[in-house]
Amino acid sequence: MRIRNNWIGLVSWRSFANASSQMDGNIRKLSSGLRVTGAADDAAGLGISNRILAQHRGLVQGIRNAMDGISLINTAEGALQEMNELLARGKGLSLQAANGTLTQQDRESIAVEVQNILVEIDRISDTTTFNNNRLFSDELTANMGEIVLGLKTSWLEQAADIIEEYLGMHGDGATLTISLESGGAKAAWITGNSGVNNILEDIVLHIDTTQFASTSPIESDRKVAAALALATIARHVDYLSIPSWFKSGVADLIAGRDEQLKHDIATYGLSAVIDTVSTLNGLWTDDNLHQSAAYLLVKYINWRAGSDYGVRDVIDLLRVSGAGADLDTSIGIVLGSNIATLLNEFANAGPFDYINFLSSLNLNDLDVGGVNPGDNFDVIPDTGDYNENPLLPDFDVVLSTDDLMKPIEFSLQVGANLSDRIVISIPHVSTLSLRLLGLDVVNRAQTAVETFDRAVQMVSAIRSNLGATSNRLDHAIQVNAGTAENQLSSYSRIVDVDMAKELTGYTRQQIMVSASGAVLAQANSVRQNVKWLLNGLSLPKLGSLTPAMES
Repeated sequence: MRIRNNWIGLVSWRSFANASSQMDGNIRKLSSGLRVTGAADDAAGLGISNRILAQHRGLVQGIRNAMDGISLINTAEGALQEMNELLARGKGLSLQAANGTLTQQDRESIAVEVQNILVEIDRISDTTTFNNNRLFSDELTANMGEIVLGLKTSWLEQAADIIEEYLGMHGDGATLTISLESGGAKAAWITGNSGVNNILEDIVLHIDTTQFASTSPIESDRKVAAALALATIARHVDYLSIPSWFKSGVADLIAGRDEQLKHDIATYGLSAVIDTVSTLNGLWTDDNLHQSAAYLLVKYINWRAGSDYGVRDVIDLLRVSGAGADLDTSIGIVLGSNIATLLNEFANAGPFDYINFLSSLNLNDLDVGGVNPGDNFDVIPDTGDYNENPLLPDFDVVLSTDDLMKPIEFSLQVGANLSDRIVISIPHVSTLSLRLLGLDVVNRAQTAVETFDRAVQMVSAIRSNLGATSNRLDHAIQVNAGTAENQLSSYSRIVDVDMAKELTGYTRQQIMVSASGAVLAQANSVRQNVKWLLNGLSLPKLGSLTPAMES
């Protein structure tokens, strides 16, 4: 019997430890309900189950996103339905106005209700939102209808009359594209391509709708008049050779700039404006200070000429000069002084009667200071008949609103993958997009009937597209729900524990723990026999042996 190494006890201990560890695993699985509680249980299963779980959660979120999209569509649908009701009422009123038994006063009464219908359509367009997202228009297009109405009712036509009266020119029938935009450097400006003799072709009159809603001292109609003056001049002279200060000053002379000049004097000081005038033939900066200085210098040219037509005489000379037109020579012929002389007079306050010129600038009355003697309410009259092309035959006006009237899109994440998206596209809806601007049920009731008919069809088409998108979202929800259900089932088969099977294993391990523990106890007690043997051993002393033993 060996006592130095209790190898049989070690064998029993190892069996006991293994059984205890496996029983711990059984308890962990039974208590959590999971077969895979860690990577050690099933490394491949853990990776697959995590991917399935992530996909499942993505699909569940996609279902909620799609439901939000349906709610958005329902909101838009409700507003469009009300618009359809308004349009149907407008058509009925137009049919009533088209009846020959009505008097002019009757039709005017009908026109009042029709106008309120149009106002309400725009109000619905501006105020319909979902979670603070506007559905039919945005901040950039909120005042676009008013701008277009102003352009086609009075602004362009009245400005063209003033340009012809004071500059003696009008358009030559070329196309003038009016582009409504946002984010421009100015409220209104022109661009174009250089043609024969540097006369501009393909002219675009840009309008920044955001600046038309600003608090600028100059009214919107006069901003348009200034830009139209430049477009008209550009069709008759070597536009690229004329200094920028002269073009800016003439444009403001047509529209009038007294309010802005007064504002700039208060901001920069009169001496700063005067000093800027003396530097205008140098580097041009298109800001308020330089524009006011240019306006002051051009006004001085008229003052020196003794009439409102001094600038007109200068431009007439430029018109006959062709390519390479010399502004300095033209001013010299009209005034007897070249540009350098004029600038020097401003720089040195003489030799002209400096005080008399400045005193003629009354910036405190309602006169805008342009060649037109009107005040800021009637320099560009706000009355006139709506005309789709108000400048014919001078210009062929083409209105471009593509940059602003793009459909409003909502991209919905309806699945677990980034590419699982459905876009809700809602066209811009307003009296402008529905072509209801300039509607006249008093004088053109039959045309109004056709206009309302067309608007009803446009709104109905939008509703149809939204309905189709809503149905698509419904199908996406159903697909997601079915897929999510199957994925959850697959996830369960991988990670969920089989309770019956695990209990069987747990019972077996309990027995193994008990048995191996008992055997370990027995293995440890076996060595006690050696102690018993040692306790029973008594060794005799030398010399004390009995005779029997000796024999």
